Formats: sequence, structure tokens, C-alpha cells
Amino acid sequence: GAVGVVGAIGVGTARGGGGVPAFPRVVGGGGGHGAVTPRTGAGAGRPPERLVARHGVEAAAVHELVRAHPEEVGLGVTVGELLWSVAHEGALDADDLLDRRTRIGLVPEDRAAALPAARAAFSR
Repeated sequence: GAVGVVGAIGVGTARGGGGVPAFPRVVGGGGGHGAVTPRTGAGAGRPPERLVARHGVEAAAVHELVRAHPEEVGLGVTVGELLWSVAHEGALDADDLLDRRTRIGLVPEDRAAALPAARAAFSR
């Protein structure tokens, strides 16, 4: 039988084509890098679902940084996630972290509260 996959790209079939692949299609909610099965959720050392949804197959590595740097900077985002963005996603500056990568910067009060941590992520 078929195995359900969240966020993966499946293959559709052409009508009357006897199962011949016709086009790619998204099967599931998607989000982040790589296909993720429902079994990759939190528990037994697994990363939380929010990290899996955002980072896909890289979620376990991100989770290690989050565990080492669990301080929340806003909207549930941790210092570990900021560090990941700087080291592995090519974040350019604090504005990039807050506005583009985490969306914390969209609310001025949240931006002001998180700005020191975002700046500090570039000096670690």
C-alpha cells in the first residue's frame, strides 16, 4: 500500500493513461526542507513538530542547537534557531533574522524585544 507523506511531492496520473505519471503535485501541508513522515514528531528525543514543519530533515540538527540555547526570543523562536539561521541558512543581519526568517519583526514591540538576541547571534 501507499505510505502517507506530509510535505512531499507526489506524482499524479494522466486520465486514461493507465497510471502514467503526468505531473508533480504536493500531497500534504508541506513546509521546510525535505519530505517528513508523521512519525518524525516530538518524543523519544525527536524534534518538536514545529521544527520539523519548518526545517524538515534538518530538524534534528536544529533541535540540538535549540537544546543548547533554549532561550526564547519571541513567538516561540529560540536563540538556537537564530544561531542555526546564521550558521546554516546564510542570514545576513539582524533584520534578515527578524523580518524574513522568523517574522518576529513584523510587530514593532516583538522586534524591539528580540533585536538584542538577533544581533548577538552574529557575534557567537
